[in-house]
Amino acid sequence: MKIDVSPSDMYSLLSDSHRVAFWFKRCPECSALSFPPGLPSCAACGLSLDAVPNQAHEAPCILREFVTLHVPLVPGIATPVVLGDIEIAPGVVRQGVLAVDSEAQLTLGQQVEPVFSPGDGVTSARCVFRPMQGYSTNA
Repeated sequence: MKIDVSPSDMYSLLSDSHRVAFWFKRCPECSALSFPPGLPSCAACGLSLDAVPNQAHEAPCILREFVTLHVPLVPGIATPVVLGDIEIAPGVVRQGVLAVDSEAQLTLGQQVEPVFSPGDGVTSARCVFRPMQGYSTNA
């Protein structure tokens, strides 16, 4: 089964037009969060989520792992780029681009926030993650 999901189905811009809130569905049976919210059923218990409304969840997110990618493996992402496994909500980990100049600016368990990056002509518009405090970013 193919599920079509656009970025606007996964997050929305907050009132400052820079920070991002992710959209989830919370299962009424087991309370697990499902992301993206367009999934037909709960990943934890299988209950249909068709009638469950979306709910927004804001930062902070938690950085679980990170690595610098030096080879262009993903179309639209220029290298070198720092990628991370990010817990965007309790129990929901996704990969994302980290808006830092180097891994030296990061530590495991660090709080990061999702922000909108409009793109620069080389990379497309997307959600990226930046450290919550004392960051130097190229996003």
